[in-house]
Amino acid sequence: MASPPPRIVHSENVSGLINTMMSRHQLRPSDIKKERRAFVVHGRGEFCCNFCPNSWESFYSWIQVDLKDQRIVYRWKMKCKLCYLNPRHIGVEPTFDVEETEKMIEKAIYS
Repeated sequence: MASPPPRIVHSENVSGLINTMMSRHQLRPSDIKKERRAFVVHGRGEFCCNFCPNSWESFYSWIQVDLKDQRIVYRWKMKCKLCYLNPRHIGVEPTFDVEETEKMIEKAIYS
């Protein structure tokens, strides 16, 4: 059985990936203007509920990428369909595989 693709869970893990993608386009963080530094992009994210065993994926998983600081600033959360009425349920942040993260960074660079 093949192992699952690597996951990027924490935003601090993407600085090297963003740097690599920017260097492919001959961009440096200093080339990014302050008013054009952050972009909101979407892609396929995977979610796993904290309260029940439900998991799902969505092609409308949104993140905000900061190209100057080379990090993911914000991940939009989704609530589980099975237990969203639980008052402690504040939503689940998506995780992305490496290929999907690369696609989303490409979208941010070309925006």
